[in-house]
Amino acid sequence: NQPIQVKGREVVWETCGTMNDHWGYCDTDHNYKSVEALTAGLMGCVSRNGNLLLNVGPKPDGTFTDEDTAILKAIGSWLKVNGEAIYGSRPWRMYGEGPTRIVEGQFADNVRKEYTASDFRFTVGHGAIYVFTMKDADDGKYTVHALGVQDASRVANFHGIIRDIELLGSDEAVSWHRDAEGLHFTTSCHSTMPLVFKILLD
Repeated sequence: NQPIQVKGREVVWETCGTMNDHWGYCDTDHNYKSVEALTAGLMGCVSRNGNLLLNVGPKPDGTFTDEDTAILKAIGSWLKVNGEAIYGSRPWRMYGEGPTRIVEGQFADNVRKEYTASDFRFTVGHGAIYVFTMKDADDGKYTVHALGVQDASRVANFHGIIRDIELLGSDEAVSWHRDAEGLHFTTSCHSTMPLVFKILLD
């Protein structure tokens, strides 16, 4: 659960990915990636100051398959709720934390990631820190170690004052507290898609 530091991400960069195993239309062996995996890839890019260029191959008549359309609409619906954590955001001091290590390089987007409920990604913007969950916690309980109470003389990651926590797209009050271990928060909301918590700062 060691924080993943942002290294060499001072400039904006871009990665290209596909919705399946092809860069153009193919009428067999589509092998579509899940909406959850594609959204996680988007969060991975944005949290490191990058852009995701998602390839969609049209059919010979210029239209898109029903599968393509359904995936794009699902990502769009997620962005409609959580877009403030993506659009106009910036990387935080570290792009994430958690036990799952990400393979970088060519074709790395085809490597399946088995995230845990201890994996998170971060962005900042609009006076807040946004925490993306990479996997739903069965009990709705999460702990972000990077946002815990820390000794500023030894660890200079975060020493802000947290006013409250909101779950984007929900009116439910999020219960939370901080200690030396981390920022602990609980929600009754569950989703196969990433949840986004907005950390409001004073």
